[in-house]
Amino acid sequence: MSSSAITSSPLYLPRSGVLATGAADGFVYFVDRHNASGNPSVFTRYYVGPGAVTNVSYNSNTSQYMISSKWTSATANDGKLLYVNYSDVLDPTSANE
Repeated sequence: MSSSAITSSPLYLPRSGVLATGAADGFVYFVDRHNASGNPSVFTRYYVGPGAVTNVSYNSNTSQYMISSKWTSATANDGKLLYVNYSDVLDPTSANE
């Protein structure tokens, strides 16, 4: 996995053990705050689109992360909105939260 600049504020839900943040490469990354070795570790990512991820938020009514990306150009009209279910990105090492 290559490195990419973080482009959205990290989001941490209390007691979830998971941090979510967006990057310039168009992915949203889900990070296990403390893996089995006690270190942060990316455990999954989702491709939002060709533009940088600009916002990661959480809707507690639907139990979904909401992720948005910016347009790559005004003529491309390619900004995206992605929903990720909370249950799809649970802490893989919940005992180590």
